[in-house]
Amino acid sequence: MAKFDFSKLKKTLKASAEDAKIAAEKVQESVKENMPDSIKKAAQSETAVAISDKLNKAVEKGKSTLSETSERLKKTREDTKNALREARESKLKNLVSSETALKIIYYLIISDGQINADEKEQFNAIGQSMLDDFESVRFDMMSKGDEILVHAGEKAYGDLVYEAVILDLEYDHIESPDQSIKARQLLWNLIVVSYSDGLHSDTEQRIIDAIMRKWDISDAVLQEMLEAMETLLAIQSEKKRFSASQRPYAEVQIQVKELENREAIIMQSIHQLIADV
Repeated sequence: MAKFDFSKLKKTLKASAEDAKIAAEKVQESVKENMPDSIKKAAQSETAVAISDKLNKAVEKGKSTLSETSERLKKTREDTKNALREARESKLKNLVSSETALKIIYYLIISDGQINADEKEQFNAIGQSMLDDFESVRFDMMSKGDEILVHAGEKAYGDLVYEAVILDLEYDHIESPDQSIKARQLLWNLIVVSYSDGLHSDTEQRIIDAIMRKWDISDAVLQEMLEAMETLLAIQSEKKRFSASQRPYAEVQIQVKELENREAIIMQSIHQLIADV
């Protein structure tokens, strides 16, 4: 039997397929050429509409995406702004401006209806430690207190002092943490001033209570400060007693040094108590 030539059949089929493709393309071209203009225009119009629809949809989708992105950016900006504001408020919430703090300290000094040279010196020392430009603003800060001091001896004098404190606390404004102190520091300063003359008035206590309420300072913190103040006064009394004794100088110095070390430990604990907020 003769062998069948498959390669020849393959070439014949390939040629036939190509001829069919060419014939189909010719028919397609013929149809296009003989197609009425109305049908061509309709086809072109439909194609244009389809393209236009796609473009419009793409534009609308782009607008929607842009709008969503814009909203997300806006929300991000708002969230960042709120976070920064909250962080700032959190940082400032336990602070009082140095100016307001000094005014309140002055009110407490004059709460007994007088101010002596030692108290003025003490106020100036505190002011200089808190404000670099204290000397230039000292008289302005004392002016309101001095106006109230004129009414010393009157029945409502204590109320005038207390109301001035409340008013300054209400309108206190902190420009910068650098121009402020911690509320606990103010409380400690008030305790130091209160103990300096050995007198404790109801108005002094009302002022201290107002500070504790505004900054939610606990009774435990106040009690620890009061005990520390009493211990410091006792140590100072002991130092004076040793210094005035007839004991040998070397022995006295040993005792004084020990007392000073105790003072340092107490002050360190107060600084830590003030910082723990």
